[in-house]
Formats: sequence, structure tokens, C-alpha cells
Amino acid sequence: MINGKVGSMGLDKTSRARGTGHPPVVRTLAVKENNGLYPAGLLVQPDSDGKIVPVTALTKLMGVVDQTADSAATGSVQVIVHGSVRLDLLKKDASGTAPDAAEITALRKAGIFAE
Repeated sequence: MINGKVGSMGLDKTSRARGTGHPPVVRTLAVKENNGLYPAGLLVQPDSDGKIVPVTALTKLMGVVDQTADSAATGSVQVIVHGSVRLDLLKKDASGTAPDAAEITALRKAGIFAE
């Protein structure tokens, strides 16, 4: 009898925006090409072409980037559109500016819950 270890797998929870309170609903969405880095936790919205960009208007808020992606290297990004997200990772721009109370409220109204 052989009881060897074939491999192991894990989830790096420090690089994902998803929370633990409510399983996330994640969609893979097209990003605006060559628009820089989309870090985990970035609040996003669709632009006029339907491509995902950092949020500029709370009324257009669509979700939160789940895992960091570079728009120069990929055409899509995983976006949490419903469920819980980590408050400590949320940001409204690539420089890491934290969302204010109004933005957290807008997330909650959109069905995304910061924990």
C-alpha cells in the first residue's frame, strides 16, 4: 500500500477581496485595455462601452475586483457583484484611497457587504 502525498492546494486569502460572511457572486468582466493595474478590492463600474473601470460615480457602482489584474496583460477581471468583501482591502483607486462612508453605503445598497 502506498500512501504518498500527490500535492497540496491552498487559497491565499490575503490577495482576494472576497469576505467570509456571505459567499461571493463573481463575474468575469471585460476591462478597459491598457488602463493600468486593477488591484484586489478596487471599486469598479462599467464605462460607456461596457468595459470595467475604477468607480467615478456611485450610481454606476457595479462591484469589487476580487483578484489583482493588469489590464495590459489581460482582457478581463473577476468582479464580486454580490456577497461579502474585506473592508481592509477596499479602495476607490489604484493608489489605495479607502472608500468613505457614502461609498460603503452604496456598496451595501448594491448587495455587497464590507466586513
